[in-house]
Amino acid sequence: MCRNEAIAWNVIEDKAVLLDRAEGRAIILNEVGSYIWRSLDTKMAASEIIALVSQHFNSGNIRIEKDIRFFLDELLRRDLIRMEEG
Repeated sequence: MCRNEAIAWNVIEDKAVLLDRAEGRAIILNEVGSYIWRSLDTKMAASEIIALVSQHFNSGNIRIEKDIRFFLDELLRRDLIRMEEG
């Protein structure tokens, strides 16, 4: 997965702010969402993102994994991130 290069974004007070042009609004991500967004500088599989977040936030339960997968699915649905091609 990687960020959609067409999405305008910035970090303000440690929170990623994305401009969703399709919906015409800004999306402010929480601490975990912002960490994930900034981590997408390189293409990663969902499992790599989950491992990275679990390690960074010292968590590792099934609920965290489900939450991250839901968040990634929502970003994909909104075309804010894309699946890696190839």
